[in-house]
Amino acid sequence: GRKKGGGGGFNWWKTDDENSRFSDKARDDMFEAQQEILRQRKNKSQVQSNATKERRKAVSRQMKGIDKPKPPKKIEYDEPEGSIPIPLASFGIPKYDGGERFDLRGPYVDEGYVDAKAKKKQMEKAKAKAKAKASRGDDPLKKMFDGF
Repeated sequence: GRKKGGGGGFNWWKTDDENSRFSDKARDDMFEAQQEILRQRKNKSQVQSNATKERRKAVSRQMKGIDKPKPPKKIEYDEPEGSIPIPLASFGIPKYDGGERFDLRGPYVDEGYVDAKAKKKQMEKAKAKAKAKASRGDDPLKKMFDGF
């Protein structure tokens, strides 16, 4: 049936179960915990918790170089047994590409591909053009200074 407390259609998640996280008791407990945090923030003279002091002390020791930071946990990309494998892009995963860019490992990355036959034909054309120009006598400097 319909729950007490008004609110129209907005209280559909409410329950009478005291153990539920949506119950009035859970809501009141969470509100009280939040109010306690606010009281601690406002009251600066109140002593900080031991956990906070220990955490700050550890960080200070790391910043001063006394202690070395713990190495980060190694991330494993293995799938659980019996799962459906979902293919992922292999770049960016050091297990597969060593952390380097896959597109920079190709043979023609730096210079690009140059066809030896095409380059030879291009050189032959340039030589033939220069030979034809020399045989015609088309010297631009000669034309420019012809009248002097």
